[in-house]
Amino acid sequence: MMSEVNVEPKFLLGGELLPASEAQRQWLDSEAEYGTTSGCGSSYYGTVWEVSKTGKEIILHNFAGPTLDGSEPMAGVTRDPKGNLYGVSSAGGAYYSHGALCKLNTKGKLTLLHSFDGSDGVAPYGEVLRTVKGTLFGTTVNGGYQYGCLRSGCGTLWEYVP
Repeated sequence: MMSEVNVEPKFLLGGELLPASEAQRQWLDSEAEYGTTSGCGSSYYGTVWEVSKTGKEIILHNFAGPTLDGSEPMAGVTRDPKGNLYGVSSAGGAYYSHGALCKLNTKGKLTLLHSFDGSDGVAPYGEVLRTVKGTLFGTTVNGGYQYGCLRSGCGTLWEYVP
C-alpha cells in the first residue's frame, strides 16, 4: 500500500528556490521582470532588459564586447533586495572567451565581479543562484580540467562570496 505524501512544488524565482505559493506571490507583487538576450543589442553582444507590468520594455545594458564587459549572456538574472542584478556572460571577461560574472546596479553601471580563467570554469550558463547572505553560485559548461574529461574540461560549480 502506498502512502500519500504532500509535497509543495518549488520554483526558481530570481535565483531563489521558493515554495510555489511564495513564488507566485512574489511574481504577482513584482513591478517588473528581468532577463537577458544574446547576439543582439547595439553591439550585437547581448543585453540585459526589463519589462514592466504594463509591458514597457527597457534595455538596461548593452554588452560592449568580449574584453570590455562580457558578451553572450545565456541565462536570466538574479535580483537582490537592493535591486542589483547578477548574471553571467558565457564569453568575454578578462580572458576574452571564458566568460564573466557581472553585477548591474540600479543606476545601470555594470561591474565585472569575476572573469573565468579556465581553471575555474569556461562558458558559464544558467541562472545565478543567490543565498540570503549574498553568496552567489552557478555552473560552467567547460573548464575545470579534471581527469577523465576532454581537453576542455568537464565544467565547474562555482561560488562567489562578495
